[in-house]
Formats: sequence, C-alpha cells, structure tokens
Amino acid sequence: MKACQGHQHQIRQTRRHWLGACRCFCYAASQAAPPPSGLGASSRGKEVMPAHKYPRPDRIAFDDKWPRRQWPDRTITEAPTWCSVDLRDGNQALVHPMNIPKKLLLFDHLLGLGFREIEIGFPSSSDADFDFCRHVIDKKLIPSGVRVCVATHGRLEAIDRSIAALEGGQKLLFHLMTPIDPIQTQLVYRTDQAGIRDLAVRSARDLHRQVREQLDTDDVMLEYSPSWFTRAPMELTLAVIEGVLGEWQPTDDRPAIINLPATMETMAPNLYADRVEWLHTHIPDRSRVILSLHPHNDRGTAVAATELGLMAGGQRVEGCMFGNGERAGNACLVTLACNMLSEGVDPKIDLSDLPSTVEVVEYATEVKVGARHPWGGALVFTSFSGTHQDAISKGLTAAEDGDGMWRVPYLPLDPQDLGRSYESIVRINSQSGKGGVAFLMEKEFGYVLPREMQVEFAQLVKAYTGTHEVEASVYDLWELFRQTYLVRHTPLQLLEYRVLHGEVPTGPPLPNVINGEWIGSTNGAELGPIQSVGPSGGVEPVTVVAEVILDGKRVSVRGGGNGPIDAFVQGLNTHLRQHVEVMRYYQHAIGKGSKAEAVCYVQIRGKLSEESGNVKRFGVGSDVNTNTASLKAICSAVNHLLSLEAEESADSAAKGPVEFRLPSTMTTGASQT
Repeated sequence: MKACQGHQHQIRQTRRHWLGACRCFCYAASQAAPPPSGLGASSRGKEVMPAHKYPRPDRIAFDDKWPRRQWPDRTITEAPTWCSVDLRDGNQALVHPMNIPKKLLLFDHLLGLGFREIEIGFPSSSDADFDFCRHVIDKKLIPSGVRVCVATHGRLEAIDRSIAALEGGQKLLFHLMTPIDPIQTQLVYRTDQAGIRDLAVRSARDLHRQVREQLDTDDVMLEYSPSWFTRAPMELTLAVIEGVLGEWQPTDDRPAIINLPATMETMAPNLYADRVEWLHTHIPDRSRVILSLHPHNDRGTAVAATELGLMAGGQRVEGCMFGNGERAGNACLVTLACNMLSEGVDPKIDLSDLPSTVEVVEYATEVKVGARHPWGGALVFTSFSGTHQDAISKGLTAAEDGDGMWRVPYLPLDPQDLGRSYESIVRINSQSGKGGVAFLMEKEFGYVLPREMQVEFAQLVKAYTGTHEVEASVYDLWELFRQTYLVRHTPLQLLEYRVLHGEVPTGPPLPNVINGEWIGSTNGAELGPIQSVGPSGGVEPVTVVAEVILDGKRVSVRGGGNGPIDAFVQGLNTHLRQHVEVMRYYQHAIGKGSKAEAVCYVQIRGKLSEESGNVKRFGVGSDVNTNTASLKAICSAVNHLLSLEAEESADSAAKGPVEFRLPSTMTTGASQT
C-alpha cells in the first residue's frame, strides 16, 4: 500500500506518461497482495486523471415540441445529399496545401464518384483558393447539375471576395459561418448572446443583398453554419437560425441550408443527435430548410454522430474522403457511404474502384490512408487468423450457390463491390491456417486442393513464412506450390508412356505417347480402387509401358493393374528402393471447352528407408489428357516423398511425423519464374 501511495505521489509530480508505469507496478504488486484501494475502475476515491477540469455536456430537456427522442427508433433508408469539403476544410488542414493541378485531379475524381455538391475553397482567406475557383469557372470545368460552394465569413469584404470568386458560375452555393459559442465569442469578439445574434443576422443580410446585386444567375443557394453550436445553449442557436432565415426568406422551391457543425467534437454521438432532433422539431417552416450535418472527429466518433444525426432529421452531410481535416479530421464520407451499402442502402456514390480513390486522395493530400481505415485501408479485407480464413473460404463457396444475398463471415461487404480483389481478403503468414491457403489457391489459380492436401501445403507455407519472417504474397504462394508439386523432376521424370488394355505385353517400349481411354471421377470426388472399365462394364486390366528418368538414368517401366495409375505404380515399384502405394486420388478441371485441363492430385505412402516409418505425400499433375495428368501426379508425389533425406527421415521417425521442408529453390525467399 505504501509503495502505491508513493508512486501516486510521484505521478502528481512528474509527467503524465509515468502513470502507465505506476499502474503496471501496482498490478504486479497486486499478484502477491490484495489490490490497493483507490485504483479500481469503480473506486470513488481520488481521481486518476484530472476529470474535474472538463465540464460534462448538458442534456437537453424535453418540451412540447420535442416530448421524447424519436431517432433511436429510426433507421437510415436513403442516402443524404453529400457535399465534399475536401478542397476547402480538408485542404486547409494539410501540411502542404494542394496546388491547382492536385486540386483539379481531386475535383475530377469527386465528380466521377458522383458528388453533386463540392465546396471548392475559402477564397476570402486564400489567394490560392480564389485562383482555383476562377480556374474552374473560367475554364468551364463544372458539369451541369453540379453545384459548387465557397465558404465565407460575415465581413462584407469577405462576402464580396467570395462572390467575385464564383462570378460567371451557374449553380452556386455560398456558405456563411459565424460563431455562436458564448465562450469563443466572449474571448474573440468580446460580445454577449445578443451580439452573437446580431452578428449572424447582419452577415446573412449582407450576403443575401450582395448576391442579388452582383450575380446574374438565379440558381444560388445559401447555407448558414452556427459554428460551435454544440457548445451553445439551444435557445440561442434557435434564435440565431430564426434570425438568419428571416433575412433569407427561403421557399419550398428554394430552401436554405442550415448546417450543424460539431466544430470541435466534445460530446457523445447520442448527445449530438439530441441536438439535431431538437432543432429539427423547433426550426420554423421546416420544409423550407435542408438540415445539414458536419461533425468533426476529435473523439473518434464523427461517423457515429453523423449516422445518428441522419436518424434525427439530418438530410445532408458534409465531410471529407477518408476523414481528412483539422486535428482528428472530419467525418469520413467513404466510411459513411460503405456503411450504408453494407446495410442495403444505395449510397449514390460510386465507390466500385475504391483503390483508385485511395491513390488519388493520397497523392493529392500527401496523407496516407491507414492500413486499418474502414473499407479503404490495405488490411481491412484481410484475415491472418486461420480460423477466420477457413470461415471466409467456406462462406464464399456457399455464396456462389446461394440466393445472391451476401452472408460471408468476417466480410460485411463483398470486396469486389469496392474493386478489391479476393487476393487481399486472405493474407498468409505463420499464423495462417489451411483454409486461407486453399482459398487463395482456388480463387487465384483454380487449384481446388483436397482437404488432406490443404493440411500438407499449409505446413509448407508456414515453414516458408516462419523461416523468412515475412507474409507470403500470392505470387510466393504460387511459386512454392509450383516448385513443390509441378516442376520438380528429380529423381523421377516421365518421358513417354502407352496404356494398353488386356494382357501385359512383351518386347521393347513404345517410343511415343498414345492416349488411352480411362474412366475416372471428376469434380474433386475421391475414388475407391483405381480401375479401368471394359466394354462389358466389368473391371478390365491394363498395362502401362513407360519411359522415365530415375536417378539420372533412362529406365523402362512396365506394369499391369486395374487402371493406368495402379499399373504405373506397380511398374515403378520394381525400380524404386522402397515401394509406394496410392492412398488418395482426386481430379477436377481447370478452364472450359477445348482449353480445359485435368488436374490430378495423388497421395502416396511409402518408407524412405527400412528403418523409417511410413510417410504420406501428395503430388500434382495437370494436362489436357487425364491419363497424362494422373501419371504426372504419381511422379510428382514420388519426387515429393523422396526429396526428404533418408537419414533425416529415419531420425524424424523416432520422434514423430516427418516435418515438411521447403524446396531448396524457395529457401532464399525470392520468387522465381
């Protein structure tokens, strides 16, 4: 107890980061003694952090117009009007603000995504913003149907500068901002609540008058933001909004926009929603007002606040792609749109090539999208856990034969709907399981690995990733598979063969390959005894006559059995040091029509030496001819089995199963072709 008190005293005298060390010490001490009082989460003793410095947000009282909360009972059923503020609110927060070429790149991309309202600058505060506004107006770069917006303060010179920036445009929006937080206005403007209202009303009057007098177009909308409204009394906010609307006189055909910014996020999303709904029920002539939302992300809950605000009556959302903006940023429009899509609501923004959007935004802003950023991050459709990979693999397989509804574990959206490839869903490292490996082999290369082979190959992949301490790319995965099963031709390589029906022949081997007939199973089904079926339907023996390279020498192989595989193995066993037997056989096709190839998987069992136990290994063969693919698979399996050194196999047999080893060409970690 004394030690903890001493440490608590030290915390009060030192910097805040020492708190973590103290708590670790207290936790360690608690393993040998009861926890000291005053440290528990539910303790009513001395506070650990200076929470008394921060006022708790006020809760809004119900009244006759807002007798109860209605937003908790609502859901989002349609997309709001989206307004991108990347070129203004986002740009002003950049270490290196965008130049005109970068702004044009981002502007064009936003248009391509389907945005119909874009805030393009703050021309009264920045010459660069003014120049960009004039550029898109003078060059006629704004498509019909798109409304461009500029932000302005309430000073008359700022209003005139903003109007000059958009003069000549067709669909325009002027966004007036004045502060209403009593604390800020007292510190900066040295005025009271009456002065706050007068400032907003005077600014609204000036903007309305100057727009009418200076612009030719009639298609002009006005927007007002009571900055810091979340920290102002609701009655003051309403009085200011009523004064602004009184000056603008909106109509049903030409509504005004009232934007509700959480200029600094200081409260939980539900409290923001309460304030939105209170104004939704109190603003006069509500049908003449578009209620807009603009949460910031200081608490990390801007997306949640926006979603609850939409349930509370919001109709329009301002934000940035991937949440760029001052401090912790704005609400992320990508996250909001994809969230809606995941719940069956069309967001009316085309994010079907989200990787391109990531590239454009990263280039224009010089801000990287975090690897775990919702929907857009490099790792958000990635599963390293073997359990997750297996569930994803099975879910995707089931989805192919389902009713079209998306129900895949761990994937709330189909990555292909966002332009993401299936390769990125499953990433392979030393913790990955067989399901993820098998999934990539099937989706990327068409190889449907049998369950037993999934285990075998997954062990090889784990050995590779563990040895090199890296994540295996899909190309590494293919190269490991190829070198283990497809291109390993030592010590056994098939040169040519012939399949004959009937008795075992005598005489010299036949020099060329003649495709024999053989009946087998397809679609990955496991066979029983591998047999050849004659015209009468009974089992017909066959003979395989082949030429192979074995241990560097050309060898003639002759064998008979109930099918080409059985016959070939019987012939090989007369030349191998230890006999092998076929345990499993699977087959499926890759491709369709004349370009289809048979892929055969064969598992064999054999001893590497007289002293060793039996070891099982798979082999793989592919060819347009099923027999050729099957015999290639036998050779592949034998090579895989014999690639283990006999003395190492003997040592391993006494300890347990033979470990899986990497092909020698893969031990460098570099993919070879």
